[in-house]
Amino acid sequence: MALKVLIIEDDVLIARDISYTVEDAGHIVAGIARSTDQAKEMIADARPDCATLNFTLLDGPSTAIAQHLHDLHIPFVLLSNDGERAKQLLPMAPWRVIEKVRQSIELDEALNDLSAELSDD
Repeated sequence: MALKVLIIEDDVLIARDISYTVEDAGHIVAGIARSTDQAKEMIADARPDCATLNFTLLDGPSTAIAQHLHDLHIPFVLLSNDGERAKQLLPMAPWRVIEKVRQSIELDEALNDLSAELSDD
């Protein structure tokens, strides 16, 4: 099952790299959001199956969008280089936490695992 993945990342180059990984894994990029407001708008418009989420966005920490995703039951993969700050989002139950330095390797696996899990539901 191909997932519609919303990429929530403030850095354009990193977002592009994530989008290549998503597409190479056979999934669809639903959009790229760089701020909380953009992300909320794209969630409403694109209705993604899941999201990748960076901790820091253009308008600050991604805590509000993580809570929004959690409230809408949209699973997300948290991508972060800062494990301590990433722990702040654990109450919002990220589906998986991946260090950015390993994102190309682990994101493909995470999306395929999530696709299989959602297909079983």
